[in-house]
Amino acid sequence: MKKSVAGTALALALATSASMGTRAPADTPPGAVEKLASLCTPEGIGAVAASLSSTKVEAKPVKFGAINAATKFTPAAGSLPAFCQVAGSFVTNPATGKTAGFLATFPANWNGKYLQLGCSGHCGQFYVSNAATPAVTVTAQGYPGQLIEKGYAIFATNEGHEGMDGASWAIKPDKSVDPDFVDDFLYRADKVMATMGKEFSTAFYAKLNGTAQKIRRAYFQGCSGGGRDAMVAASYFPDAFDGIIAGSPYNSPVMTIQGSAIGAAAARQHLAHTDVPPG
Repeated sequence: MKKSVAGTALALALATSASMGTRAPADTPPGAVEKLASLCTPEGIGAVAASLSSTKVEAKPVKFGAINAATKFTPAAGSLPAFCQVAGSFVTNPATGKTAGFLATFPANWNGKYLQLGCSGHCGQFYVSNAATPAVTVTAQGYPGQLIEKGYAIFATNEGHEGMDGASWAIKPDKSVDPDFVDDFLYRADKVMATMGKEFSTAFYAKLNGTAQKIRRAYFQGCSGGGRDAMVAASYFPDAFDGIIAGSPYNSPVMTIQGSAIGAAAARQHLAHTDVPPG
């Protein structure tokens, strides 16, 4: 059954126990850690990526807050289960070959659920959307490692460009605007990844467990720039998720207009109190 926009919009305000709530972390199946370590290699991930049909995926290092390798296995430590992280690129526009970067996190104790994290600012990085970030507690993720503890298969994208500067990544050498980069940033990278990420997750855990897998629930969560991503998902592809959580959405066009208006108002105020000869 199709999910309504109204039903999805309700999830914008609620972080229910079915998604981000108080459920205890799933148990790690016997032998899962050893299998995970064996699968979390360039060869193992390459085989998983080759099996995907929704879009072309390549495992490779991704800059700016992601891991510095195509794959990284992290052993269990304390309450944190063992997990595998995969970095790479996926095609967002087959007609042009345009790609975006992604970072996937696969815990050994998968709960059958898919979680897509929004980006921050003008994106181009994974500083907030890396589920394994140890240094800070961020609004979009709870305490460090919490999402991994709960067993989500987690995906994030840099939305088709690298680096945190405002918009130079969208300008071609001839100074014209590149619509491929703009479309990836505004909506397309997240939309394509919503399909690719779920397919990648089921293929990964099918390889790990030796049996077919399916997604029990899919969620989108983000704050600030990621909150904008969440609102876009709710507006343009709500059927991709069972719940969407938008925290403090950042509206860059409105903020640009507001910032310009504040500057103009300040200039008018300054002129009003300055002796300027008429004419």
